[in-house]
Amino acid sequence: MNIIGEDKEAYFVKCRFEHNHLLEGLDKRWNKRTRSWRVYKSRLNIALLVDLGLLPKDQLSSPPMVPAPLDLIFHTEPRLYQEGAVRFLLSLPYGALIAPMGSGKTKIMIDVINNLIGIRDIKALIIGLVSIKKNWEDEIKMHAPETLPFCRIEGIESLSSSKKLNKELQKYVDDRTLVVIDEAHTIKNPNAKRTKNAYKIAKPARRRYVMTGTPVLNGKEDLFSIYGFLNPDIIGISTFIGFKNRYCIRGGFENRQIVGYKNEDELMENISKYTFFISKKDAMPHLPPQTDVKRECKMTPKQRELINVVLNDGELNPLTKLLRILQISGGYDPVSRETFTAPKIKLLDEIVETGETLVIYANFISEIRTISERYNAPFIDGGISPKDRHEIVQDFQNGAFPVIVAHPAVGSTGINLHCASTMVFYSYSHNLGHYQQAKGRIARMQQINPMVYYHLITKGTLDARVLWCLQHKKSILKNVEEILSQLD
Repeated sequence: MNIIGEDKEAYFVKCRFEHNHLLEGLDKRWNKRTRSWRVYKSRLNIALLVDLGLLPKDQLSSPPMVPAPLDLIFHTEPRLYQEGAVRFLLSLPYGALIAPMGSGKTKIMIDVINNLIGIRDIKALIIGLVSIKKNWEDEIKMHAPETLPFCRIEGIESLSSSKKLNKELQKYVDDRTLVVIDEAHTIKNPNAKRTKNAYKIAKPARRRYVMTGTPVLNGKEDLFSIYGFLNPDIIGISTFIGFKNRYCIRGGFENRQIVGYKNEDELMENISKYTFFISKKDAMPHLPPQTDVKRECKMTPKQRELINVVLNDGELNPLTKLLRILQISGGYDPVSRETFTAPKIKLLDEIVETGETLVIYANFISEIRTISERYNAPFIDGGISPKDRHEIVQDFQNGAFPVIVAHPAVGSTGINLHCASTMVFYSYSHNLGHYQQAKGRIARMQQINPMVYYHLITKGTLDARVLWCLQHKKSILKNVEEILSQLD
């Protein structure tokens, strides 16, 4: 066994058939032209080749450390864990900040940017959801106003659609640039256009950071793309197929599903060197207790009839069936495309009548409109501009109205709703991240009251099963057919 050549990306390893098992852990491809294994130059592959005696030990590299300044600049007093996070991130050219909602992640990153701008000629590109752009601007003005001219803030959604913006950002980013991805779980899919464009834009950057409260939504496979954005050598594997071969256990139909994980200690050790983790206990030790409450109602004959129509429709795929049944539970007829009064709304009436300040989440536009009109409440969904969303939230926080209605995809990030301590989930998103982020809107540092989360469930529908998946951090998209089988 020996290395017969190399290119910029890989070594070519010649190996006799009976010795192929020695290369089992490598991220590799068979090359017909050279009749050898093409082994990518990732950190993990290099370490394994060193162990096999095919490369000298000096090929192994340690994470580059950058001395952090002893005297940090803070315009607003940081908490102890926030100062620790700033020092950690300043010591590395790339790193991940994993922290719960409400822990002050944005302030931490602003302090990092401010300290770098203060001692080096650096500019920043911050990429996050469009809905939190205004929040970033407000936080910068609060914590480091003089850095605002050096910061460019863009919506990650545009990376999927705007060729003009992608070209602009590729020209903007150079070796003087710090690039931050906020809500980094939005680049968890390595094959998505936004992820590929984010990689391309950030490639020349001097520093790269990511921040999120929910790094793992579907499973540990989500880590590949997030840490790959920082530097592929952190995990040490260049391709997603190689990652799955090394860390995932396959099963299910044609062995295509991920049913478990292996070598987890190795994976966690690799990423821990580049990760600053803040627990909710560290960030909010005095957070009041949180209680989850289920309120159930019976299904009507009309709802049962509509569900049977959906289940027997051979043209609908499983995910569409799931969504249609959830709509029926909330009071929408997918056959006539009209709304009706669902038993759930009466459960909601009882909660609203208590007079508590309420945040209500609903997953479908028809439900949002119905609830908004019923209680004369403002709503936040994709049709509301970021500026108007900000004004609605500010009015709600100032007590202008007692109820606000929001779609979980839009109203679960970048907003603070701590004036309320009661939240109602009228219906459920299939996205685990939306559910977790939504709950964090009232669980903030400023919260002083015990929090109650009401979950409305129509018996006999899929509400209870979907909620179980969300609360047990199970992927709904991976288990659609199993969930539908609950109605068979």
